[in-house]
Amino acid sequence: MTVQTLDNDGYVVTGDSIPKYRLLMLRQALKMEMKGLRISSRGPTAYSIIKKEFGLKGSRKKVLAAFESIFVNDVVFESIFVNDYDLSLKHD
Repeated sequence: MTVQTLDNDGYVVTGDSIPKYRLLMLRQALKMEMKGLRISSRGPTAYSIIKKEFGLKGSRKKVLAAFESIFVNDVVFESIFVNDYDLSLKHD
């Protein structure tokens, strides 16, 4: 993942890493939702985004397990397309 460090001790995710980071954040957001927390009160939940984009069904727990399975088995080793992004997570 390409991350740039700023002078003020901040970090910026750049380039091809942005879609990868998005998937990681969706995973973390779904875990938070399972504990009763929401990232935003206005936008769609991570649960609904993951279900819609990956065609998953079931409870939050089942969707998380299926998403992690897709993430580990498919995304890390192959390219997939979500919202027109190439999410190739192959290790260099």
